Amino acid sequence: MAKLKLAVKLILFNLLVIVLAFLLIEGISSTIIFYRTLKNTKPVAERLHTRYDPELGWVNIPNTTLEDMYGPGLSVRINAQGFRSDEDFSQEIPEGKLRLICSGDSFTFSFGVDNAQTWCHLLSTLNPRLQTVNMAQGGYGIDQAYLWYKRDGGKLEHDIQIFAFITADFDRMQRGIFLGYGKPLLKVKNDELIIDNVPVPRQGFILPWTTPRYQAALGELRSVQVLRQTFFQNQDTSKPPIDEPAVQAVAEKILEDLVRLNRERGSRLVLVYLPVHSSHRPDLKTDTRRRYISQGAAANDVIFIDLVEDFRKLAEDEIDELFIPNGAIDFPGAAGHYSARGNEYIANRLYEELMARPELAEMLAPGNN
Repeated sequence: MAKLKLAVKLILFNLLVIVLAFLLIEGISSTIIFYRTLKNTKPVAERLHTRYDPELGWVNIPNTTLEDMYGPGLSVRINAQGFRSDEDFSQEIPEGKLRLICSGDSFTFSFGVDNAQTWCHLLSTLNPRLQTVNMAQGGYGIDQAYLWYKRDGGKLEHDIQIFAFITADFDRMQRGIFLGYGKPLLKVKNDELIIDNVPVPRQGFILPWTTPRYQAALGELRSVQVLRQTFFQNQDTSKPPIDEPAVQAVAEKILEDLVRLNRERGSRLVLVYLPVHSSHRPDLKTDTRRRYISQGAAANDVIFIDLVEDFRKLAEDEIDELFIPNGAIDFPGAAGHYSARGNEYIANRLYEELMARPELAEMLAPGNN
């Protein structure tokens, strides 16, 4: 009987050792997978040249040079004033020049190409009178682009402000966070534009592992998976739907204030709706926003250049050449931005549209001061 009990104990002990060994191997394997995933998880590209800003969320770090950031010969240089440029700008417009500020998001910052290949810079190569200032930032919504121009755009004299945007920039106005990084939130209350969520939470800068990309790496840990299934299985993580009337109300107020700001600064406002790859197909959200921006521009006597319409006339193979393909640049979100060819297309089409407006053509004509 005693021998039987001893045999049972040995069997149970061996089973326990096997289970513990399995758990140890599983834990080590989970940790290895987590480490590899974390090692291969690149931060969003903008983190390499931006810093926290309590009013805007993030802004460029002045005097930053990132050689070959997007690949060989594709560098990012930020000047002393925080703009993407190889040169600093005087407050006054140089004699014989016409200064144009480009406001917008990563499609205006021109993610994925060199400073010399951005469509904003290329405008200056099409007309020697133009001096262009790239005042755009990756990840910005219309709200942040507007707030940055409002705060810092007046520091430079300028003749034209191009305020460019894509459809997604409207959606970003509804969120107080973008890719884990806090941002201001604009709302209309009592017919007034209100800035909420400021100072902007800086959690994404202090604790980058709380951002979605690093959270995905943490999700490889079995312990994290168990905790999520145990305590957060029924938690609704979906984003609330976009409130389109609220988006339109904020956009209209932003437009009104941009008109006022440009008038006070002696500048001419030009609104530009930029296409993305999916714009070649009719889209209710995009077309709704194109319509009310067009109406708002007409009501405020503002020039509105809609590049989506002509873009839809391009052949599919032509469209593909205008955008960075998957895997071409090793940064999250790179695919779908304008390629060098895409930036050339936007610059040429935009310049044609600018010259088609008599009031701008006169300003841009050689010899005019």
